[in-house]
Amino acid sequence: MSPFIVFDVSDTSAIPQIITGMRGLGYYTSWNFNNNSYLLPHNCLWRADGLQQKAMDDLTNVVNGLNVARGENNKIRIDRCIVLQIQPWIGKPNQLPTPNQ
Repeated sequence: MSPFIVFDVSDTSAIPQIITGMRGLGYYTSWNFNNNSYLLPHNCLWRADGLQQKAMDDLTNVVNGLNVARGENNKIRIDRCIVLQIQPWIGKPNQLPTPNQ
């Protein structure tokens, strides 16, 4: 099972730190298939294996870890989150500009 997680948080400037924390737990922000690369939006991640509840728990734990260093009035809240299984899927590959474009 491959969980796909999409989230919104109260402090969007914390998203890069959240992504870094989740990547450290084995999550990815892109994948390759049939010689094509697929980049996910900035608030989406996936993992090759795992359960949906584990993905939600991982996000919660990463956010809680970041909140340790924040003041009581500056805590990051998970405003929205959904975890889905990503198979089957369909996507649009990245179209990077060629040097002449």
